[in-house]
Formats: sequence, structure tokens, C-alpha cells
Amino acid sequence: MGDVKICKDYKLSPKGYNYAYLFMPKMKEMIDGMIDDYMKRRGIIDRTEAIGRIYEEFTRITRGKRFLAKHIDDYNMYVAHDRRRLAGASGKAEVGE
Repeated sequence: MGDVKICKDYKLSPKGYNYAYLFMPKMKEMIDGMIDDYMKRRGIIDRTEAIGRIYEEFTRITRGKRFLAKHIDDYNMYVAHDRRRLAGASGKAEVGE
């Protein structure tokens, strides 16, 4: 992982093993949860259908100019670099905890 702040946010050192065996499975878990949530909200039973619909909606919204992986990377960068801004008066982060 190239960005040390993202590594710190996920409590990982920036080494290849952590990226491959800790960070990527965490991202997969996050994406699986988002797919499950999408299926519940839309009343979709078939996971393949849900993924297809997500892809179609994403392509329409971005006009086919961005990939989902890029948005996940952007989210991680935003959380890692703007955590202080996201913190409430208590000093605890409100997003990503």
C-alpha cells in the first residue's frame, strides 16, 4: 500500500503482506456488505443480478469514466486524510469507525 495514512487508518504497516492478506480481504468484506445491503433495499435475491445492477447504475452515474475500485481508493484516501475534519466535538471520528 503506497499511502502510509491509509495503512495507519486500517492499523497496518505498509508492507506487501498486509496489503495482500489483510487489507484486500477487508475491502472484500466491505464490498460484500454493500452488495448485501443493496440486495435487501432493492428486494433482489440473486447476487449476480445485484452485482450487474450495481455495475449498470455505477456506469450510468459515472458515464463509464471511472471504475468502482477507483472510488473505493478515493474513499480510503478521503477517510485517511480528512479524519480530523470528520471528527465531532468529542474528537472521535464519525465515519469509518
